[in-house]
Amino acid sequence: MGRGRLLKAVAPGLLAGVSNVDACAVLCLLSVGATYGYSLLWALALGFLLYAFTLQLASEVALVTGRGLAENIRGRFGDAASSLVVLTAMAANLSLITAEIAGAAVAISAVIGLPLRASAIVASAALLAITCTKSLDVVDEALMALSGALLAYPVLASILGADGASLVEGLVRPLITNAPDYWLAMLAVVGMALGPNVLLYEASTLVERGAREGELPEAMASCVVGSLVSLAMCIAIVVCGVHVGEASETMIEAVEVFRRVFGGAAAPIFSSGLFAGSMLAAVITLHSTIALLSETYGWRGVEGGRAWALWSAILTAASLMPLLAVSKPVKVAIVSSILSSVATIPPLIMLAMLLCDGGLMRGFEAKGYMKAVTWVVVAFFTAVNVAGLMAASATRPLLGYVTVPLDLLVAGLIALASPYLAMGARLIRRGRR
Repeated sequence: MGRGRLLKAVAPGLLAGVSNVDACAVLCLLSVGATYGYSLLWALALGFLLYAFTLQLASEVALVTGRGLAENIRGRFGDAASSLVVLTAMAANLSLITAEIAGAAVAISAVIGLPLRASAIVASAALLAITCTKSLDVVDEALMALSGALLAYPVLASILGADGASLVEGLVRPLITNAPDYWLAMLAVVGMALGPNVLLYEASTLVERGAREGELPEAMASCVVGSLVSLAMCIAIVVCGVHVGEASETMIEAVEVFRRVFGGAAAPIFSSGLFAGSMLAAVITLHSTIALLSETYGWRGVEGGRAWALWSAILTAASLMPLLAVSKPVKVAIVSSILSSVATIPPLIMLAMLLCDGGLMRGFEAKGYMKAVTWVVVAFFTAVNVAGLMAASATRPLLGYVTVPLDLLVAGLIALASPYLAMGARLIRRGRR
């Protein structure tokens, strides 16, 4: 790959690396830094490694078959499996849109002092207006330019400084503790980097723009660059969170950290980056959710029509309701990230089975060590989620009042996973013949 071609391939990744840092990441990581210091950086690095790996798998399936993952799942496993993936992805997406509205509400509140609930309503109206505008590309470019204010976090982190030894230790050595909140925060950090959107939306865009198998190396180079940029940005946000010193429900205290360097421009810089990142992620998630429903159930004429505006209004209203009821942006962001991580398990298992299916992949299926690595990653990711939930539920009731015995929880998870494991075993046996 020539130097000019390489630069052209990785340039989108550089932009995506900054724009992928959304409100969910900012609120979650500021809180994590203020509460746990650098001790969860290993989970952050793990999340982005898993992101790059799973996106490569999803891109391979999409490019070889010429179809999105949801369509492949429906064709290979039937409507029941497809509906399971769609419903879990929708739940994760709606919670993510709620978190993005929460981030935009914090940004509005920091600048003009509106109460959070009123700011959330304003943010929802802005999201709906952006989603339904006929000049969406222009608005997206403007939001991407505004999201450049997020580069203030690396600037802050470099000026304020970090404990280098603690930072490196946090990246390479997981903290072993029985504190349930720590393991829930770990799931939130992993889910912030990896969610159903990675599998169901980003790879499908390759198909929509007519990409071919030969373009996969360039797509993955862009993905790796984007992941590294996002990881560096997220580490900088954690460092800023450490300097905040105390976690709150809004993390609006980060404005005071900005003020140490940017003075009177602190609130506008903090808010513009947070608002733009929120709107960008919310618009993409809203579009991908409607497209997922359309792709799965074969709807026609949704794009650009009245049905699009109607579904946008329904999903935006559904995402706003939890925030009006709870009005705790940081908790909303953390719960959204945890749900995103857990909701990734079903499509990830099905993706692995699709990748190992010789009839579907026509000679490009995973074989030998690649098949083993794929299933090890799937098993590891599933185990991390199950272990995190078990560690959290061992000492406190789920949802605050529902107590679930651990043996019953494990039995239920095994029952849910057994059909997929059985299908995977059949595919492996078929591949040996």
